[in-house]
Amino acid sequence: MEQMVSLSIISGPAFLLVAPSIALSAQPNPPPTLSATEPVWARKYDTVESDAPILERLNYIQVDGGSLSLSGEVRLRYETFDEETINSISAPAKDDYMLYRALLGVVWQSEGKVRLFGQIGLHGVAGKSGPVLSIDKSGADVQQAFAEFSKNDLMVRVGRQELPLGAQRLVSVREVPNVRLSFDAVRVDYKNITAFISRPVRLGTGSWDDASNLDQSFSGLYARTKNLPFKGLKADIYVFRLTRRTATYAVGIDKEERYTLGMRIFDKSPAFDYDIETGIQRGTYGARDIKAAYLAADFGYTFDRPIQPRAGIIFDVTTGDRDLSDRELNTFNPLYPRISFFTEISRVGAANMVRLAPSLAVKPLASLKVQFGADVIWRYRVEDAVYRQPAIPVPNTAGHHGKYIGTQLWITPSWQLNRHFGISGILAHGSVGKALKGVGSGDSNYGAFALTYRF
Repeated sequence: MEQMVSLSIISGPAFLLVAPSIALSAQPNPPPTLSATEPVWARKYDTVESDAPILERLNYIQVDGGSLSLSGEVRLRYETFDEETINSISAPAKDDYMLYRALLGVVWQSEGKVRLFGQIGLHGVAGKSGPVLSIDKSGADVQQAFAEFSKNDLMVRVGRQELPLGAQRLVSVREVPNVRLSFDAVRVDYKNITAFISRPVRLGTGSWDDASNLDQSFSGLYARTKNLPFKGLKADIYVFRLTRRTATYAVGIDKEERYTLGMRIFDKSPAFDYDIETGIQRGTYGARDIKAAYLAADFGYTFDRPIQPRAGIIFDVTTGDRDLSDRELNTFNPLYPRISFFTEISRVGAANMVRLAPSLAVKPLASLKVQFGADVIWRYRVEDAVYRQPAIPVPNTAGHHGKYIGTQLWITPSWQLNRHFGISGILAHGSVGKALKGVGSGDSNYGAFALTYRF
């Protein structure tokens, strides 16, 4: 049995608030080194128990020349929020609605080294008064469709596919919104190295209208290292290239070519865990030279007690532009993050940002996890704008209203019902600082309930 994590989103006026939704997928014969985030379709089955429930038997169907594996997900999430303001930067100030998502996938595995995968998604929203975005509603579309060849340490995958890398701070499946992020890509894995060239999928709000985003191209190398001199220490090293025909920052709109060189080190023992990622960005933005940087550091300690309390602290920094009139752009670009580069709570984007976030997680029962936390957020530079997700400047904030953006308090319980069903909830309060009060945003409250089923 493998635990899977699903996340949901609400775009409230003061903050983007997100809660984890736990779903479980029963696996009769999973590979021994299965990742906790690896989807059902990624797994290769050799057999399935004859007395397994009917939906589990769909994970492996013997056919001539190979096998078929079916997988699916249904997610329902009710969300409600209100903002205490008369001049909201996101309308309306009060809203409640239901997000729904259904995914159905099928894998054909040959007796050799070839796999074909197709996945259809249906995404919608009911009762929303505010703007309905393409990440909320995309009708019925091809979510993934690729061919894969594997031999020994080599894997080649061609077609529409998700592209999670590392901790998914910069390149994510974007599980938080209703519609996950896919790329039309060619990916080659050899041992611990991934190389790819791609274009992100541009979402339409109707059915069968998603297509490659021809305004953007994204490529890179990602290397994972093991068995370093320090016991347990792991490190990832990567370089990415992003080009956009039109990119918007506080300085204006122009063409962007940006390179990201980064490194991640991480480790986890029974008690102490850490995950640190840092890097630089260079390139050109019109006639300007790009010079930006970032740091993301997550530390935690789990106490040997019955409820397994984990105390955590996160410190993150992304640079902002020091002078909108000079020949440099210092604003960090978070690329394709989990909507929020830092956490799944804040609406504020991961550009021009400093964040400090203490948290506490406990497990009163083996199937129940409750997390408490606070996020305190500032601008890195007042000269640059406050940015929304993922890096969209909020008008009239550059050079005004101070550094302090706001503080959020939140609690997220998650309960595993059984191997397939999970429920979760969130309660959160956001207090905005001068940086957002100056443009009309106010304090907000948020609540949600989610139910997810997977097989």
